[in-house]
Amino acid sequence: MRQYEMMAIVRADLSDTDMSAQLETIKGWVETAGGSVVETNHWGRRRMAYPIEKQRDGFYALYKLELPAEAPTEIERLMRLSENMLRFLLTNIWVCPYNLLILFVTPNTKTFYFVFSTHCLTYITLFDNGICNLIGAIHCPVNITT
Repeated sequence: MRQYEMMAIVRADLSDTDMSAQLETIKGWVETAGGSVVETNHWGRRRMAYPIEKQRDGFYALYKLELPAEAPTEIERLMRLSENMLRFLLTNIWVCPYNLLILFVTPNTKTFYFVFSTHCLTYITLFDNGICNLIGAIHCPVNITT
């Protein structure tokens, strides 16, 4: 099972019963696809940056999911077909199973940094955005403490 994160924006003009029914339907789609909902975080009604389908507000819900590899395509298809769904984004969360010692340098100041981490997603984002240049990463079989 792979870990995913899904942000869904549902129409804010739905009644409370329709809103909770739509959110339960999303959970049902995940379970039907063979996955499970690990965590649900309802952000509530929020103003969007721009109108979508003449809607200025949307109800935001964040889901952390565990899904088999083929499930995201089916869930995305069902989300696109739902009339109450304004936007959604389903992304794979890459979790590094190893302890890594990462060495990177900032381009402007040429400052070197060592980072010991089991969660490398933040650092990989820094490398992809051009903030830091990755020099190397090695697997550390033991924990390094300061």
